[in-house]
Amino acid sequence: MKTLAVLFSVLFLTAACSDSNKSYVEDFSYSSKIVNGVASQLSKHPWQVSLQRWGQHFCGGSLIDSRTVVTAAHCVDEGFAFQIYGGGVIGTGHQDDLMSLPKVESIITHSKHKTENFYDIAVINLSQEIDFDVIPNLEPIRIAPKEELRELLDDLNNELYATGWGQTNFSSSPLQLQKTSPLELMGDAKLDEVFAGLAEDIKKSDADFDPEDPKFISYLSFVKKAQEDLRVIGVTNGFASNTCFGDSGGPLVKESASGETFLVGITSFSLNRECGDHTFFTAVSNHIEWVTYVSSEDFREKVRAARASR
Repeated sequence: MKTLAVLFSVLFLTAACSDSNKSYVEDFSYSSKIVNGVASQLSKHPWQVSLQRWGQHFCGGSLIDSRTVVTAAHCVDEGFAFQIYGGGVIGTGHQDDLMSLPKVESIITHSKHKTENFYDIAVINLSQEIDFDVIPNLEPIRIAPKEELRELLDDLNNELYATGWGQTNFSSSPLQLQKTSPLELMGDAKLDEVFAGLAEDIKKSDADFDPEDPKFISYLSFVKKAQEDLRVIGVTNGFASNTCFGDSGGPLVKESASGETFLVGITSFSLNRECGDHTFFTAVSNHIEWVTYVSSEDFREKVRAARASR
């Protein structure tokens, strides 16, 4: 997850944040962990994949069909090479059991990612279809239909949770897949509490900081509007169990009344450095049309043609 750092002199008042797509915050830090999670088997979350560089996990992702993975844009916008792993003969969720997926053919980040924080989504197109007989314990997850997202999230009878590999505390990095305990949607009262905590953190670093500064208020309003519009999904679980500084790109999922598990979010960012308090996820359902287009064969052909013409 990328965490908005709290150093006011570095991050705040750098640019006014408004619906004109100018970001009030311009710097992020990255790492990946689930704090106070529980070990879980990949056979129970077969859509979860691991993005790895030099043999080290750095971000998560979700397989949505036999040739497509979705992840967070900030995981892949630096342009370095990586390999994707998932499934496994045993399906334990241990990194030693994971198997290599086909090579990456193209990476498409949302065009608004650099100008607006709430489009933290990327599509990774694989070079060939996955043979699920060769890679067991791997299968796609369906993105929740946009028109059903609100109802799905409001249904309290089924669990909302995130998964990923990463630290279970500040110093330990397990190789076993972790799952959060059930998460709750962040309501207005909790969001206001988070905003107040953010202001306090900034005040510790800059005695001249004014929490009533119009630009700061504008940014907080922008975050709240994004959640109301379900461009992002804010979740909380006190400090019991949540993603923190990461599990970037990994899935937030919800089971429907019919028993089908849907992908509803992509782990994105937090507004402070505390672990386990809250997380914001990109509401992937609101980008279904974009995901469908950039993962289509027509779009893939355009990418291949553009490369061939260079």
